[in-house]
Amino acid sequence: MLGIGTIGRHLIEAIRAGRAGAYRLEAIADRPALESELQALSAALGVPYLTDPLGLLGYRPFVLVEAASQDALRKCGVKTLQSGAHLMAMSVGALTDGDFATDLLGAARRADRRVVVPSGAIGGLDALLAARQGDLHEVSLVTTKPPRALAGAPFFVEHPTDLDAIASATTIFEGSVADAARLFPANLNVAAALSLAVGAKAVHVRIVADPTAGQNMHEIVARGDFGEMRLRFVNEPSSNPRTSRLALYAAVAALRQLDEPLQFA
Repeated sequence: MLGIGTIGRHLIEAIRAGRAGAYRLEAIADRPALESELQALSAALGVPYLTDPLGLLGYRPFVLVEAASQDALRKCGVKTLQSGAHLMAMSVGALTDGDFATDLLGAARRADRRVVVPSGAIGGLDALLAARQGDLHEVSLVTTKPPRALAGAPFFVEHPTDLDAIASATTIFEGSVADAARLFPANLNVAAALSLAVGAKAVHVRIVADPTAGQNMHEIVARGDFGEMRLRFVNEPSSNPRTSRLALYAAVAALRQLDEPLQFA
C-alpha cells in the first residue's frame, strides 16, 4: 500500500477485514515526512513500512495500490508493472500527461499486467466506454464542492481567492481536463477518469464552489449518436472533505474486482 491518507487507510481496513477480496497486506509506504505516522501504523498493523515507494516492489506484490499522489504514481508506476505486479492507480490525474500515460500503458502491455483505475466519486464509465464506440459529440463535467474542499489547490497560487468570502455558488474554474488535473490534483480525479473513458474527446470541466453545498456533486452530460446521457452524483464527503465516501468504496470494489471471476464492463 503506497499512501496512508484517507483512501489508503480505508483500503487497509477493508483488506484486513476481508472486504476487498483474498488479499494480505504486505507492507506500507509513504513520503519521508510521514515517517512517524508510518511507524505508528506499522506497529499497529504488524507490517513493515518504507519511505521509498520502490522498496515495496521487494515484497513481490500481486498488486501495488497507489493512494498517495500524482508524483508518487509517476515515480513507481512503470517500475511496478515491470516488476510483474498489477497497479491500482488512485491519482489518475497523472494520466492526463500523455507521455506518462503512453509509458505506463506500454509497460503494462509488455508485462501483461493491468493498470486499474477505480471509478472514484462517479459511475457510468462503462456506459461512456460503450458510447465511445459510436460518434460521441460532447462530454461535460460540472463539479460542485464546498469552498473548504478546494482549499490548498495549486490553482489558488496563481489565482488567490478568499474562499471564506464566497457567499453563493461561484464558478472557480472552467477549462480542459489537463488543466483541471494540474490545478486541482486532489479534487479532480473524476475529470481524469472521465477523460480516459471517452478517449481523445475533449471533456469540458467546470468547478463550482458553493458554501451551501453540504456534499460533493458531479454532473456529467454526454451526447452522441447513441442519444443523450445525464449522470448526477451527490456524494457525502469522507473524513477528508476533498474525498467523497463513494471514492473510498470504489477503491475497495476495484481491488476486489481485480481478482474476481465475474467482471462488469
